[in-house]
Amino acid sequence: MTKELNKKQTLGRFDIVGEIAVDSKVFAIGSKGKNNQAWISNVFNPRVDGVNGASMFVRMQDGYDEVKGKTLYLKTVNDESMEIKFGDRFNPILVEKVNERSFVKVFTKRVEKINEESGNKFMAWEEPQKFLTVFDAINFLQTVMPLASKHKVRMTGDVRYSTYNGKLQRNFELKNFYILTNNEEEGKEMPLGFNFTQNIIVMKDAVKKDRFESEGVATIDTKLYVRKAKDQYEILDLPLTVRATEDNKDTYRKMLEKYFTVDGDTVRRVNVEGVFQVGYVSGSIDENDLPQNALELIEDGFYSKEEVLKMFLKKERVDETLLRRPIVKMSEGIPTGIDKSDEDYTMEDIQAAMKEVSTEETIKIGESSISTDSLLEELGGL
Repeated sequence: MTKELNKKQTLGRFDIVGEIAVDSKVFAIGSKGKNNQAWISNVFNPRVDGVNGASMFVRMQDGYDEVKGKTLYLKTVNDESMEIKFGDRFNPILVEKVNERSFVKVFTKRVEKINEESGNKFMAWEEPQKFLTVFDAINFLQTVMPLASKHKVRMTGDVRYSTYNGKLQRNFELKNFYILTNNEEEGKEMPLGFNFTQNIIVMKDAVKKDRFESEGVATIDTKLYVRKAKDQYEILDLPLTVRATEDNKDTYRKMLEKYFTVDGDTVRRVNVEGVFQVGYVSGSIDENDLPQNALELIEDGFYSKEEVLKMFLKKERVDETLLRRPIVKMSEGIPTGIDKSDEDYTMEDIQAAMKEVSTEETIKIGESSISTDSLLEELGGL
């Protein structure tokens, strides 16, 4: 018997600002599938560089079947469901019926405009290029990001997770793409960063603080409630890392205990923000760690101690999902508390989604009082 659970997925968003150097591996246009030669895809797979050695690949791809075609599932301007065949995606009669939120948008440059009343000039984005598919957006990006060019960009969209060979994978679904190079006003440049927001689930014993007091590091074993296929849902594990300093350790300790520690069969949903901490980070080394030949360089006076320490500084590859803080829920512009709930999911929901779906049965899966002043005060330091 089919069980109707009617639960929402725990969805996430990404907001990535970084620099891209376009090489021959960034774009793959019109590639045929390895297992299905009729499948034609476009791939955008740039390495995005951030600050202090941070870098990550943000892979996006989309395609269609030359024989079977493809159906696009969209929303109308009246927020109703609509379907468009892939071959009809440029039909203006159909396109004008599509809700703005269903488009993938590429913002390419700014133009100078004049305020008619004051005569003052200011910068404003041009109307974006709009596409119904990431496939066409990638085609366009290749024309404005030629080989050997460099760009500062901002990408936003949905981040979804899946597993491949037992490993968790991030999947980026593009919604907005901004080319920032030469398009930012002086003094108002966007900082580089790999930011995200994500609804997560925590249960009993999710927080691990073995290294928190000594190193300021804690981990949270969070769960994601995601759609695996039509009418099929699964639970994925998304470990989050907390890294505190001596200055904010008390704030993080309070955050972990107050919002991510639950008892019994409580299943808590929390909306959080964080950073994809990916790339090479420098370790630490002092003079006592240097080998004898390095010390001799300093003693001989040919190199300073700082120069030698930099030579022996090791860099480590990291890839972790770093938690910054829970997100404040707003109502009519007023904060009402942390965006969390102990009512959205039950232990039965989690157990049902964790069961393997057989071929004979499909499983359908469809606050405490907080002072605003104290809430914003304790979150302000995160």
